Amino acid sequence: AHRITPASQSSELSPGDDSAIDIYSGATPKRRRLEQSAIPRAKIKAIQELTVGFVIDSDVPFTIFEHSFLRKIFNHFDSDLVVQMAWNGSSVTREIHRLFEAKRDIIKAELRNALTAVHISFDLWTSPNRFAIMAVFAHFIDQLGHQQSRLLALRRQSGAHSGENLAGSLVDIVHEWEIEGRVGCAISDDMAANDTCLYHMYQKLDPSMKPVDIKARRMRCYGHTLNHGHCRVEGVLPTSLPYSGREVISTLPG
Repeated sequence: AHRITPASQSSELSPGDDSAIDIYSGATPKRRRLEQSAIPRAKIKAIQELTVGFVIDSDVPFTIFEHSFLRKIFNHFDSDLVVQMAWNGSSVTREIHRLFEAKRDIIKAELRNALTAVHISFDLWTSPNRFAIMAVFAHFIDQLGHQQSRLLALRRQSGAHSGENLAGSLVDIVHEWEIEGRVGCAISDDMAANDTCLYHMYQKLDPSMKPVDIKARRMRCYGHTLNHGHCRVEGVLPTSLPYSGREVISTLPG
């Protein structure tokens, strides 16, 4: 009459249970081999990629999935998955390296099969811990006719920020991605050091390229030029601005 059955009684917490925190012990059952798992291999791989994406995008420790409370939350939804997945920090590290190598090969194929030349853009800035960092992007049209941008490098820039030194870093990145004969235009801030950098970079990639051809491939960052235009309006024009940029900005009222 009261709809009390053994099943309904067993699903409720006992009077001695203060909260859900104590329902499960911290011990993790032994993980089964992948081929013995009831969960499809493709699903396991997809979840591994998503966990890596979460760790990188959220900037959390690699050991985040070892947290007992988080594992208990997962256990409520799919206990088999909790048993089958490798959640420790070492597993996340291995998965990051595996994904990096796999995705790098995919991007290399995209660059190799691009319908256009591979145009690059680069910039430098200083990290909070005072390291100089260079970022390099590739821009191209893929086989489906879609515009694509891919991050090729985000690495520490050692040594002086001279044009020759920056050119050496760019050439190394170009060789790493195997696009030596496919580099088109290059976009960077309107600074004299970048003019020198791109002159040396194109000369190393193609010694037969003439200065006039190199100049034609040099594209200046519109945002950087606009920022200098603002400085001109405010009455402060950086002396480091190359003649080409100063010539354009000098036409602005101020």
